[in-house]
Amino acid sequence: MKNHFIHTGILLLLPLLCGPGCGYSTQSGDEYTDTGDSDSWTDSDSISPDTVAHGINETVTASGAILNYMRTDSQSLTHLFVDDSNDLLAFNHFETLQLSSDAWNESALLLDAQVDQLCRRPDGRLWGLSSQNTLKSGTLENLESEFVIPEDSDRYTPIVQDIWCADDGSVYLVGSYAFLGMDVSPNYKAVFARFDGGQLVNYAPEIGVQMNAVWSDGDAVVAVGDKGTVMVLRDGVITTSQMDTQADLLAINGRSATDVYVGTSIGTVLHFNGDSWESVLLPDVESRFVYDIEVTPELVFISCGLNPAAHLYSGVNSAVYMLGGGEAMLLEPQPNGTIVDMMWRDNVLWGVGYREGAYIARFVDSTWEEMYHRPSLGAIDQVAVNAKGEAIAVGLRVIAASDGRTWHVINLEDYNHTDAVPFDDTRFIVSHRNYDGTTSPLLMVDGTDVSPVIAFDSFDAHLNGLAACEDGGIWAVGHWGACSGESAVPCAALAVHWDGSTWTERSPSLAVPLFSVDCSSTMAVVSSGAQVLIFENGEWRGVFTSPDNDLGPVGVADVAGVYDVFIGRSPVSVWNGSAVYEEDALDGIRAFDFAGAESGVLLMAGDRGLSYRGDDGAVLMMRQGSQWENVVANDNIVFGSVDVSGNRIVALDRRYVWWGTL
Repeated sequence: MKNHFIHTGILLLLPLLCGPGCGYSTQSGDEYTDTGDSDSWTDSDSISPDTVAHGINETVTASGAILNYMRTDSQSLTHLFVDDSNDLLAFNHFETLQLSSDAWNESALLLDAQVDQLCRRPDGRLWGLSSQNTLKSGTLENLESEFVIPEDSDRYTPIVQDIWCADDGSVYLVGSYAFLGMDVSPNYKAVFARFDGGQLVNYAPEIGVQMNAVWSDGDAVVAVGDKGTVMVLRDGVITTSQMDTQADLLAINGRSATDVYVGTSIGTVLHFNGDSWESVLLPDVESRFVYDIEVTPELVFISCGLNPAAHLYSGVNSAVYMLGGGEAMLLEPQPNGTIVDMMWRDNVLWGVGYREGAYIARFVDSTWEEMYHRPSLGAIDQVAVNAKGEAIAVGLRVIAASDGRTWHVINLEDYNHTDAVPFDDTRFIVSHRNYDGTTSPLLMVDGTDVSPVIAFDSFDAHLNGLAACEDGGIWAVGHWGACSGESAVPCAALAVHWDGSTWTERSPSLAVPLFSVDCSSTMAVVSSGAQVLIFENGEWRGVFTSPDNDLGPVGVADVAGVYDVFIGRSPVSVWNGSAVYEEDALDGIRAFDFAGAESGVLLMAGDRGLSYRGDDGAVLMMRQGSQWENVVANDNIVFGSVDVSGNRIVALDRRYVWWGTL
């Protein structure tokens, strides 16, 4: 049985956005303390973030394509698998680690396949399942798309929870067809299907449950699911029964048809002895979920934890039990993280899962040993690139700077860094929301040095966006006060401008936050959500108002003195100086980030709004002259930001930073 609880979105590794020298790896760096700023900015007191720098400096290739990206988050490792070299693989949808010479090494295996689960058929061919419901087959080095599981006639989307490679070469899938309507709870149709290499046949009756796990003894194939549902498929005939429990059945494993174990959502394990089921109580696991069951010739190991929808964020470790002689015993000590998948190998119990990021541990000689831990640094939201091709990526707790080949990731405590722009050839400006009032909401990043830029008169200054103008100026926008809830400072729009020598506040008279800004050499444009304003010739004026308060980001393109203002809507709208029209080529984009005119080229990274079906997605558009073209159009990624300088492109999809060239 493999883990069935983490259903992540797929990420397509794009050779299109890759140039020479692509690199990716992680390693711990040295601690540093900022010593303050030494330039001519008006600074408040220097800050000492006392943080750790991380270097990313290794090239990884997959299927011959060099992948150019940086990852800042690290998710739970969800699966274990033994490869053809008898090495152990730990993987999730976004990363693969390979146990070789008793060390876990990051591997290019599976990076281009993006699979959630693997099984091996008797002929040695591997089958993998992506979270976009695509079956893939081949080898670890080359898993190619084989079959896309279709929606049913009512457009219920398939959610596959587990796969099993049977002795006859068939691949069995269990899960559900789900319809996520306006109700809080989704509607399900059970899936217990067989894929024979040509077609998919669903044997499950039309009942409203989700099947969670599948196992076979070589004769019958058994699936377990919600509300105590058990389905047994033998000789093409399926029988369905309900256990005497309303608990969901989450895991199944066994030694034979007369020795089967099933894990539940209420911290119990059910054992089938060939004639009847009996319940095995696990001590101290009330309201815990059984994540995994690993069966050895003599022992059974059970991993339990909180509701799997919450365990990634709870920080609560899982409990692992050993079952022998009909009695369950809590393994002491417990692992330092959450174990979601286990494997017994050479008398060692391996476990993978989560500990504020990727986590691998093993139980040997009555002790849990941590073998690998990669903490998550937080999501990245915005990128910027300067004229030298250096880049910066910012987000929650993260500022990552790059010289175009290596990355240095800086963790600056629990701030939500909102945007970044180049200041000059070597330095960047970063904004953040300063809700605790401990530092300036504008920061200067110079290599690994971070220092405050400007001392605001109030701790209630919060910045949401930045823009660098063609004349060297910079605009920063946000709001004073909390703008929601109580605050000693009334809510008001905030806009400050750097003209090359001094900062000047140039806030419009609005009692709302400003969320987005862009600028050219002659004008600045801002959005409040309900209104778009421009600053031109020393004054603000409104140019567009939405009664639905649904306006997203704004961008201004100024080519030879002729400008368009792009307004984040669906479709994206354009103000041409006199009227607003909808841009047909940008239809469906709900949110976007805009890279202004650069040698006559405009770039727009947009999100068409990923639905639960995954049939929408993101685009990276490029316009030369009046023609827009799709540089990237894919429903598996969500671009959040794009920037361009010269012929260098930097784009990100929340987890990865991509490099490219025009």
